[in-house]
Amino acid sequence: MVQTCVVESKGDVKCDGVVNILDVVRVVNIILGDPATAYERWSADCNEDGDVNTLDVVGIVNVILGLGSCQPWGVGGIYHTGLRRGPMAAHYYCFLHNKCDTGYLPT
Repeated sequence: MVQTCVVESKGDVKCDGVVNILDVVRVVNIILGDPATAYERWSADCNEDGDVNTLDVVGIVNVILGLGSCQPWGVGGIYHTGLRRGPMAAHYYCFLHNKCDTGYLPT
């Protein structure tokens, strides 16, 4: 079966027009190895790093809670909601950009 969406959006993995806990559950199942359609993989990869992982779950939860967008470093994302500095910023930047050994953080 081919999944088609009227409106495609990051985080709306279930393609039902709303980002909610059902999308989080689907992303977790994808991470655990369930097969995914091309749309589901695209929508689940909220931070657009090419992988579907727990950082994407965090992004979708942020959307559900109204804390920002899927993209942690994008406008409205974690970077702009108080986690720009400190250990959490370092953690997210390190794993998102594979620069854990450089000590680099954006300013």
